[in-house]
Amino acid sequence: LVAALLVITRKHLADGAAQAVIANSGCANAATGEQGARDAVEMAQLAAAKLGLDPHAVVVASTGVIGTFLPMERMRHGVEAVELSVGGGLAFAQGIMTTDTRPKQSAVKFGKYTLGGATKGAGMIHPNMATTLTFLTTDAPLAAPFLSRTLKEAVDVSFNMIDVDSDTSTNDMVVVLANGLAEGEEIDDGHPMGSLFATALTRVCADLAKAIVADAEGGTKVIEAVVVGAASPEDARLAAREVVRSLAVKTAVYGHDPNWGRVLAAVGNSGCRMEEAKISLWLVDAQGHELCLLKQGSPQPLAEGEAKPYFEALEVRFRVDLGLGEHTAMAWGSDLTEEYVRLNSLYTT
Repeated sequence: LVAALLVITRKHLADGAAQAVIANSGCANAATGEQGARDAVEMAQLAAAKLGLDPHAVVVASTGVIGTFLPMERMRHGVEAVELSVGGGLAFAQGIMTTDTRPKQSAVKFGKYTLGGATKGAGMIHPNMATTLTFLTTDAPLAAPFLSRTLKEAVDVSFNMIDVDSDTSTNDMVVVLANGLAEGEEIDDGHPMGSLFATALTRVCADLAKAIVADAEGGTKVIEAVVVGAASPEDARLAAREVVRSLAVKTAVYGHDPNWGRVLAAVGNSGCRMEEAKISLWLVDAQGHELCLLKQGSPQPLAEGEAKPYFEALEVRFRVDLGLGEHTAMAWGSDLTEEYVRLNSLYTT
């Protein structure tokens, strides 16, 4: 299922260019048929008229309840009332929130250039993108093919490596706009600033992705899974993502229960290549101290309660060594609580 706004936005981005974003929260404009498509087009037209742009230069984004129509009269009045401001980033980040408890922003400097972004998301998070809307902007002069590729690479190791509840949304979107106002030579793969930009973009995306997990619906902890020694990049990704999406792992972390066998079960359930006699597992605290739980398939002796403090931390970190290669991956997830169930059982009521 693809929301109407994504169909329209894909058409608008067919030439790789855009100049503005219009976003709403509260209504996803998904599963809304031809009326939803007309409303998405009108959203672009409203923003374009306000800014003096071609409607095809506008990206349309929505988030909220699926299966309801946009209140277009309110949208028309709302767009008319918008006042543009160079300091409006926080208001924008607040405006796209749904069940989020706080706005999410990140920004970095690289050379003389600036890159910043805002995102939203707290539930229905298991990307192939996630129920998240993310908007990034930079004043750097970037070649369009280079920008497109680096964005995909950054998303692949950030937003596509988080999980809250294993649900993927109809409205996922990450958009980056580069206006080149800081001037200079066009940046592409061969430019000295190319690698700096790619690093900056990955950092901002990772910051925003982890902020989503930290604000998960009902969440109390962040789970980090680092997988090393995988036979392939895909195996590393599969194993890391399965650990942070496992309901058994999430509930153990929430209950401070050092039942680390659930991590191994998740790795085995991921479909990655693994050999029991080669796998090792550690808990890692915020200072980087490690507690070995399993070494090359053999459980390690632990004093009673020795592992529990690692589970009581706000961030619970696992490191898994598959012992089969040199590939690595990192994923982040939230724990699963009664509050998540309460929030989602009452979402529209």
